[in-house]
Amino acid sequence: KAFIVESLRTHNPILAMNAAMTLAQRDDELWAGLRPHRPLSPDQLAIEGSRLAQTILRVRAVAAGPTFADARDEYLKKPRSRQMLNEVALATDFAAAVIGNPPLSDIKRAQGKSILEAMLKTGWKTMTVKRRIAALSAIFATGILEYELELKNPFSSLAIPDLGKDAKVVQPFDEDELRTIASSCLIDGEAGWIAGLQTNTGLRVSEAAFLQMADVHMNAEIPFIDIKANVKRRLKNAASARKIPLLGVSLLTTQLALAGAASGSLWLFPDLVSCGSNVASKTVNLWLKKTIGGEPHSHQFRHSCETRLRNAGVHQGIVNAILGHTGAERVADGYFKGYDLEILREALSRIALPY
Repeated sequence: KAFIVESLRTHNPILAMNAAMTLAQRDDELWAGLRPHRPLSPDQLAIEGSRLAQTILRVRAVAAGPTFADARDEYLKKPRSRQMLNEVALATDFAAAVIGNPPLSDIKRAQGKSILEAMLKTGWKTMTVKRRIAALSAIFATGILEYELELKNPFSSLAIPDLGKDAKVVQPFDEDELRTIASSCLIDGEAGWIAGLQTNTGLRVSEAAFLQMADVHMNAEIPFIDIKANVKRRLKNAASARKIPLLGVSLLTTQLALAGAASGSLWLFPDLVSCGSNVASKTVNLWLKKTIGGEPHSHQFRHSCETRLRNAGVHQGIVNAILGHTGAERVADGYFKGYDLEILREALSRIALPY
């Protein structure tokens, strides 16, 4: 006899059982509508046809298994950083435009490569493409784990041609530029004060711009700032939480900011805090452009600080502690709780610019 075979498309016994039951229900409804002793009016036939179509769609969905969107939703059930949420949104929207929202079982290596190739044609930097492929890989891995699927990850170990070769190399400020910044930063308000604070500390612009009054300890034996997470700023990594001594122009600009802040202000730089991190970065960059010319970027302070500290013979572990880098030494020595402020102060004194 002729017969029809319909695959359940899963190795999972629970999903297979659900799919088989739904198929059986569909067949029962189909035969019930075809029996001659139960004539149906055109309106009833239309209703039954709609029900049957919905049943078939449900069967196909169950048999096909969870989709990539389902895996994404599972991935997002755990807390993720704002940066990661942004990467997931950009990566999944792009992938959906290329392959739609197929079941995980239908996404093969060829689909992974097609998404990669499409990303490379957008003009995104190769390191950006790497991050977004990594986000897709993490989502797919979550789907495999949570739905107990026996699948290979089509985004794993995809080769990105010339990875990193298109990255823009960030150069440190030279000594003349740093001295011009140090001599100009005292009179231009918050943008100049932040640049002055970054000069001898290597702070990220968000770490400087979103300091709270309580993070500044001017009356300590060694004046310092305490970098920690707050409602306006997340920390990039665990090593980013740190205490940094203030010397030279960084000490003076912090004093000016304290004196200039309104009474009762929570923030050291209240005007820029109200604008957000992107505006703060652009504001400091514009101040730098006006001061030294060219196309400078506030992130160059970090490169400058590391370069000058290493040239001054400072141990790499101390450099990592000042800049908030996760170094091999910090990971390996689980008992190490951080350098004393005096050691950090001595290291920074080797490079601190006066005002």
